[in-house]
Amino acid sequence: MLLGIELTRQISREMDAHMSYTDAHLCDNNVLSFPSLQEHVLTGGHGLMVNGYDPVIKALSRDLDVHLNHRVTKIIQRYNKVIVCVEDGTSFVADAAIITVPLGVLKANIIKFEPELPDWKLSAISDLGVGLENKIALRFNTIFWPNVEVLGRVAQTSNACGYFLNLHKATGHPVLVCMVAGRFAYEMEKLSDEESVNFVMSQLRRMLPGATEPV
Repeated sequence: MLLGIELTRQISREMDAHMSYTDAHLCDNNVLSFPSLQEHVLTGGHGLMVNGYDPVIKALSRDLDVHLNHRVTKIIQRYNKVIVCVEDGTSFVADAAIITVPLGVLKANIIKFEPELPDWKLSAISDLGVGLENKIALRFNTIFWPNVEVLGRVAQTSNACGYFLNLHKATGHPVLVCMVAGRFAYEMEKLSDEESVNFVMSQLRRMLPGATEPV
């Protein structure tokens, strides 16, 4: 009976941790409805951008006039034009504007809109949650883990649950990436880089006692 209770607790902790990755904003495990569980899931496996997103960004921005380090403070909509105001006093005028800033920027009201956004948009921005996810990449001199895509374990608390992506399988480099989300991610934010690595290594060694030190 005790074994069954402990197994149930372990499964609950694992589900709690899993929801942190799929819905990082749902930090309260008392939430009863998880919309992501009702969404349609595409078939096929996970993809990995082996060379990062840099080639994609370069390809999409080819022949475009891209302005970096321009912090937008206000967007003004007129009858036949849109004016984008920048922090340094400059502005850009266009027929239309597509706004793709992160949800957190909209929630913080960093950008002012003139006229103000309609109530239904403000309500949607307010209702949507923003989560936190961090990645801790560890490079090693040797490979000491199995040739699988993901390594994971069920810990004593959901905050200690996590999983490691095996980048060696896709890139050939001896790198593991610890994925940290939800409450766990907020706790990790309080630690120094050295403390974070030490904690992650302690979790890794619970799965693989022979794990070597990262370089």
